[in-house]
Amino acid sequence: MALDNKQAGEKWYAFELNNLMKQVRQLVLNIIDLSNFEDTIVASDVLRASADTERTTQSDIYLKVKEISIKRTGILRTKFSLKCAHASYGIKGRIYKNGVAFGTERSTNSTSYKEYSEDLAVTKNDLLQIYIKVNTVNENATAYTNNFRLYYSDSTSLVPVVNIN
Repeated sequence: MALDNKQAGEKWYAFELNNLMKQVRQLVLNIIDLSNFEDTIVASDVLRASADTERTTQSDIYLKVKEISIKRTGILRTKFSLKCAHASYGIKGRIYKNGVAFGTERSTNSTSYKEYSEDLAVTKNDLLQIYIKVNTVNENATAYTNNFRLYYSDSTSLVPVVNIN
């Protein structure tokens, strides 16, 4: 079966078109590495992991109290809550990545839980942790945290679609 190409005065045969389509497909795959796209995540409001139990400390040095292992690469939304036992003795909390301070340091003097949210970049196999501490050592000073949660969705918009008409 032949197709006329009126501009060039040539005929294209079906097997040639099939070969051309295969070459275009391979070229696109060489330019765009799809292997990384399937594991990519973007921050969203879809809850994917949580460590909700309440944890406390009376230490004035940051203490790791929660940890979640990351299985995907990209951006995710983190949320956690903090409160203190007594309004006169404030507390601080922070997200760490692989044991290194990473997120914004949060502080509160509230005796009711206050939720904090932040979008952070992560890599597969990272460990995200919550560290908390009291500002002043005192028998009435206690830092509390709970509801450490991670939110994300698949990044499907990165998969290209090639149409040959």
